[in-house]
Amino acid sequence: MSPQILLILFAVFASCLQRSTAMDSDESFKSLLGMQSRDRPPSNDSVTTSAENSADYMLRLLKMFGPIQGNTMLGFTDIDGKSDRHLKFNISFQRTKVLTFAELQLYKLPLKLPHENFTSTASVFIFDIHSGQRLSSQTVSMETVGWINFTLPLDVINEWNEKPDRNTGIKVNISDTTMSPLIRFATKEINSSLEMLLLIHTTDLSKSFPKLGINFTPIANPPRRMRRSLHPNHKGPCGRHELSVHFKDLGWDKWIIAPSKYSAYYCAGKCKNADVNIETTNHARIQLFLSEHDSNPPASPCCVPGELGSIDLLFNGEPGQSTYILKKMDEFVVMSCACL
Repeated sequence: MSPQILLILFAVFASCLQRSTAMDSDESFKSLLGMQSRDRPPSNDSVTTSAENSADYMLRLLKMFGPIQGNTMLGFTDIDGKSDRHLKFNISFQRTKVLTFAELQLYKLPLKLPHENFTSTASVFIFDIHSGQRLSSQTVSMETVGWINFTLPLDVINEWNEKPDRNTGIKVNISDTTMSPLIRFATKEINSSLEMLLLIHTTDLSKSFPKLGINFTPIANPPRRMRRSLHPNHKGPCGRHELSVHFKDLGWDKWIIAPSKYSAYYCAGKCKNADVNIETTNHARIQLFLSEHDSNPPASPCCVPGELGSIDLLFNGEPGQSTYILKKMDEFVVMSCACL
């Protein structure tokens, strides 16, 4: 994928309203959220200048995170990228990911030339080349320009993952052979920003941080903003404070596509019995009492995160696994603080 496409990916990478305060999106990309609907042709007759693109379509669906059936989506692009009739996707995912839904997305191009005798609709069939099994079908209007969705059976996707020799590709057929030349779909060769996508929705049972220990590079000289924000002097009561994390500062911008930064927050301050708004355990209350009345008190309770929230993280997949992965990453944002 080109850098330009990766930039467009950030366009709609907004979390649901509940988590919007934890995300910091650039204003220049927010303006792109009002993009064209999936069945509306681009305002410009040239498809190559359209702001629509395959990965952006996935992100628009995920704007409210509802369309994902699980917590992780894997996106695969056609290996060859030349034919819109024979497709091949290099399917590979770990056993910790339980499949919940699979869909093939094809971008139907506008008709190049008017045709007096064509019918108003045509049926598009998707076949598994290895077994000859029909996987999906869709009736489309000849005038449609935009993304067309084909739901694929999960048993076939699982078979491709477990037995790669049976993954010989997908064949796209048009019901009316006379209309077949008129119905074309975007490929990587025609337009890399509109290439076909195989999207696999999964529930990832793994809680581990992706790629940590693989691409993590310690920072010898952290930026001044990081040094300033991570070492503040808090003498007030325990509470939540601002902390903006820039992935570039961590050296993770090479594999994290979006967001470039987010509001992580952190907890700091002193724990006191008078802080009725701060969650405190019974053990912490005993520590507080002893610290105030004992001449040789134990250590005071610490101001730590009490509740953690999530962000949506888009990152590049490992070679041979997927083009990109979008995952709901838990425990990334401090929602509240507690004395423990």
